[in-house]
Amino acid sequence: MKYMSKVEMQKVLNSMVTLDIIMNSKDNAWLRLINCYAIEEGCKYVIDNGGGDNLMIFITKNGVFLKGFDHENELNQFAADEWDDDFFENVYDNVPFGFLELVGDEDERDEVTFCMWYLNENDEWQQNEVLGNDGGKEYLLKFIKKSSNEWCYWAKSYYEINFEVDVVNAIYNGEPITQTIIHKINPERDTIEALQEINEMKNMLNFIT
Repeated sequence: MKYMSKVEMQKVLNSMVTLDIIMNSKDNAWLRLINCYAIEEGCKYVIDNGGGDNLMIFITKNGVFLKGFDHENELNQFAADEWDDDFFENVYDNVPFGFLELVGDEDERDEVTFCMWYLNENDEWQQNEVLGNDGGKEYLLKFIKKSSNEWCYWAKSYYEINFEVDVVNAIYNGEPITQTIIHKINPERDTIEALQEINEMKNMLNFIT
């Protein structure tokens, strides 16, 4: 499978986190599509669509581990007529050492309908696919907005606002973020507060990478 590399994915995810910070203050963080957290091994991004589905993306020095949960998919064991332990053994089979431990407790590990991983040394994504069911992968991976055009298309529907692609593109291109850019994207946002949170996120990521 050919998807984004680790570097490309982290750049995209950081852009999405930045835009969510610009669109929603900490008081309204529950409205954010994506959040980023520091963990001992690197960083964790959580995409939550608010409808019971989520993506957890762990980025470490060795690669990336992605776990997806589509609650309406028939592979969701919490909604199955009969719990199938074999599903978990199969979906997590051959996951590189250390990746699965990133997820945390057993309940979180059970909240899965597909997972993928990427090792730097292989430069490719791998997955244990279930024949005839992608586990919601196609649906959930669309929440990763790979470009400013994709983000603006999604955000127009979510926020019911027309966004200037060129301004959003500055975020995706990694240009220095200013109060002017923040104001152009969201005129109602406290630009000083947003810039402070964005810088805190960048400092956290620089510290752990």
